[in-house]
Amino acid sequence: MVTGIKVRWEESCSYSPPPVTMKVFDSVWLRKGVSNAETEVDFSFLGDKTERVILNYTLEPVMDCDEWDRLAGFYVFGPDGERYELARILTPFMMWGESYTFHADITPMSPLLRGRRRLQIFAGSAVNKGFSASASLTFYERPTGIPLCPVPFQRLVSRSRFGPFR
Repeated sequence: MVTGIKVRWEESCSYSPPPVTMKVFDSVWLRKGVSNAETEVDFSFLGDKTERVILNYTLEPVMDCDEWDRLAGFYVFGPDGERYELARILTPFMMWGESYTFHADITPMSPLLRGRRRLQIFAGSAVNKGFSASASLTFYERPTGIPLCPVPFQRLVSRSRFGPFR
C-alpha cells in the first residue's frame, strides 16, 4: 500500500508554447468507390522540439443512419515510400447522422512526420452515401529548458498471415 508520494522538480520550464493545430483534410467525401483521399504536407516547420502529436479525426455520415460499424484509418508514407498506419478507428454501430471525433496520440510515430510527407485518410463505406471526413494534427512543443526524452520508433510487425503490411 502506498501511503504517500513526494515529488520534487529538478528543473522548471520558463515558457510552455501553445499547441499548433494543422488541418490536413477538410470535409472530404469518402463513399463507395472513393474510400480514401491523399494530400501532401510539409512538416519542416516542426523542428526537433515537438513533444506530443494528437490526431483529431472527424467522421460524419452523409445519410440519416449507417446501420453498421465501419473501419477508418489515417496513414503517412515514410521516406522509404512505405505506408505506415498512424491510427485505426472503428465507428460506432448505428451512427444516426451525428458526427464523431476520434482523438489518437500518435507521438510514437512522429519521427515519420519530417519534411514533406504524403498523408492518406480512409473510411470504409460500401453502402449508402459514405462519410464527410476531416482530420487535423495538434502539435505540442516541448517547453523551453526541458531536455528531450526521445521515444524510438520501431516496427513491431511487418507481415501477417495475409502478406506484408502496406
